[in-house]
Amino acid sequence: MSKLATYARLQFAIALIAFGVQHIIRQRFTIGESSSWPALIPGGIVWAYLSGVFVILTGTMVMLNKNASPFLMVTGLMIFVWAFVRDLPAFFMHPAYDASLTRLGEALAMTGSVFIVANELANQKKSLIYKLMPLGPVFLGVFLFICGTQHFTLAKYVKTLVPSWIPGNLYWTYFAGAALIAGGIGLMWAKSRRLAAFWSGLMIFIWMLIIHAPRVIHSINDADEWNSLLQTIALSAALFVLAFSKRNQVIN
Repeated sequence: MSKLATYARLQFAIALIAFGVQHIIRQRFTIGESSSWPALIPGGIVWAYLSGVFVILTGTMVMLNKNASPFLMVTGLMIFVWAFVRDLPAFFMHPAYDASLTRLGEALAMTGSVFIVANELANQKKSLIYKLMPLGPVFLGVFLFICGTQHFTLAKYVKTLVPSWIPGNLYWTYFAGAALIAGGIGLMWAKSRRLAAFWSGLMIFIWMLIIHAPRVIHSINDADEWNSLLQTIALSAALFVLAFSKRNQVIN
């Protein structure tokens, strides 16, 4: 593992640990922006605590680089089932190219990010569960493509996210949309994956610094802002792992 990939792994680990803490503080599963625990079924807080502790444990194993891949694969499957598969029926009943699709994409992206880091840390890939790891860049690519198109279809809203000190908010909205679409397509093609991962990761990391971090500072108690910040930290880290790791280049 290169030094840059190691730094990215540590960044990802910090994001996971913080997500786990969020589970406990908010008393709900927060990774992937999943819907709440069904109100008529008991056990929601228990699920939040157990999943939070497991995510914290996973992040710690990633940080220490101690047999973390199995923990990551379980975490990835947990995100995929709870935050993506569970919300698919509701989306198909009322399909819309809006925030509901974005939330599904976020769940897919976080699943893909976990799979990418799991592939980097895996010692063996013979079991069925490890066959899922090559889906990581594809899942993340799909999310970037969706977000990119939404920069055009929802431009009136997206431009409000551009900091006021940056002129030409609509221009940057369209530019970022085009860049996200290109990055998403690039992640799905093996030959361009490393380059797409680097530039997409850098773009998301910059957004984290100039958009999401300031929003958290101004709304320190807003859990949704914290979730968005942690997501950009995790996604950019996973993309950097994909860009700088030699092992991840063999994923087809």
